[in-house]
Amino acid sequence: MIKGLEKQVFDKLKAIVSVVAPILAAMFAAGKSDEVVAILRSYPSLREFPDNQDLSMLVVVLLGLEFFCLSLVRLTGPWDPGRTRGLYSLAILAMFPIGLWISQSWKDPESEALSRRLLSYRWVSYDPLEFDPDFQPNPAILSIRRDLHWIHQAGFSGIVTFASTGTLQEIPAIAHKEGLAVIMGVWDPKNRLEILSAARQKDSVLGYSVGHDRLGDSYTLTELVTAVQFLRNSSGRPVTTTERVRDYDEPGDQRLSKASDWIFPDVHLSLQESKGPISVERIQKDVEEMMKGIEKVKILSKRLNRPLMLKIVTFPRSGLPGASPDLQREFFQVAIERFHDPYSGLRAGSSFVVSSAFDNQWKRTPPFKPWDRYTGLLSDHGIPFPAGKLVTERWP
Repeated sequence: MIKGLEKQVFDKLKAIVSVVAPILAAMFAAGKSDEVVAILRSYPSLREFPDNQDLSMLVVVLLGLEFFCLSLVRLTGPWDPGRTRGLYSLAILAMFPIGLWISQSWKDPESEALSRRLLSYRWVSYDPLEFDPDFQPNPAILSIRRDLHWIHQAGFSGIVTFASTGTLQEIPAIAHKEGLAVIMGVWDPKNRLEILSAARQKDSVLGYSVGHDRLGDSYTLTELVTAVQFLRNSSGRPVTTTERVRDYDEPGDQRLSKASDWIFPDVHLSLQESKGPISVERIQKDVEEMMKGIEKVKILSKRLNRPLMLKIVTFPRSGLPGASPDLQREFFQVAIERFHDPYSGLRAGSSFVVSSAFDNQWKRTPPFKPWDRYTGLLSDHGIPFPAGKLVTERWP
């Protein structure tokens, strides 16, 4: 009788270990494999955890093992005290991975504070209306002050700039007086004067973004990291960089994380005329395409425990067949709804930057697309287009 019961218990234990062990191995590998996380999140009982998903899944699996061990204790207790002690030991040992995982997954207070700050503003990218890199690289201070007043009046509360040269370095101080938060851009990480100009504005900025989509072409990783570290140390502000969203998708690749206090990818759509005229149906497909591109940076930001902020969420009013102010508004409505979908949208604590405050008429020639000139959310007189009005009203 006892031998039969012992064999029954042993068979049950063997069966549960054969199931649990691969799952545990997969869970521990998930810290280094984005693909494993992507596969596990497809299971219905596990995708109920939209944030800290790897931690939640591990806890579910280990708690299941705990309950099974304790249930076996009830079977073995009356006839085998030694085995009972062994099962208690196994139950206790199973708690160590939970504690280890929690300690690794617990949010960094600094990262959490930065995430809250990024979420506190309605962000829009900004190049001055008078700016032209070839003909007017130093727009007048009065025109900058006028632009920023219009941006604030429209309902935005934060701006993201791209360069810190000439009169552009004065933007943060003017914006600060206008009540706007600033993420200050540094266009060239190799330009020491530009970096020093940006550092002098530390009292008027929330953070810095060094470089934009040109790593490997215009500057090296070493040059980028050197500029980032200098700004971080000299200003005491968080610093990041921006590359195209597809360049963040290499599992285990630390080259961008070295220069990023928060993940700040360029999610700029590459709209093609060959896909047909702009329509509501096409907008749905374009948004889904953007969300697929974002999936891996969502996983990356969680794995590195750093805030995620999407840069250059943009759509044209003109420059493509069928484009119009109303369809531009439709794009932002669909995009914002998808960002805040509780299961497939952005993870909690993520934010985004819409682009741009005004049209950029200087984007006339390649590599810019014909529609890149017409992405402004405000007119040249500061009046919000339908998309600009919707974005400020629908912003969480």
